[in-house]
Amino acid sequence: TRGVVPAASCSRSRQGMAEASDDSPLQRAPPPKVEPYLSKFTALKVRQWRTNYKRIFGLKQSGFVTIDPTDFSVTNTFTYAAMKKLETSKKDPEEFTFSCGSAMTFRTQYRSHLLTELVRLRAMTVDETALGLVSRIGAWACSLIAAHWRRCSAAALVAGDASC
Repeated sequence: TRGVVPAASCSRSRQGMAEASDDSPLQRAPPPKVEPYLSKFTALKVRQWRTNYKRIFGLKQSGFVTIDPTDFSVTNTFTYAAMKKLETSKKDPEEFTFSCGSAMTFRTQYRSHLLTELVRLRAMTVDETALGLVSRIGAWACSLIAAHWRRCSAAALVAGDASC
């Protein structure tokens, strides 16, 4: 019968193909390492002239990202060294603004926790003495602590409320 290959030769050719593909550098390369998120927080990106939209802050050891919660795509990536300014709102206890070239404002009920982690991770990765920003990072930490404690009532502190 013409054109019909015996079954035994088919199995050998498949094994030969498998062995040849195992030698491919693409097959041997380990999968890329994905840096894990140390913390994640939900937030609302505040925009003055358009509608606000939801974002997830993903904090990593090397920097932080904003993620679109509808499709989980990364919308922005920042290094801690690129962060030049961080301010809390005096009018809104959930709002803060940071600047990495351009200013971005966000609102979250977890503001104190998010900013505490952000400042902590930044201090671990950025040599503030080389940048001459020691007093600025100290001011950030003090303003974050003050903003957090202003929200907590004396009664909650005495009662040992875990949210404070």
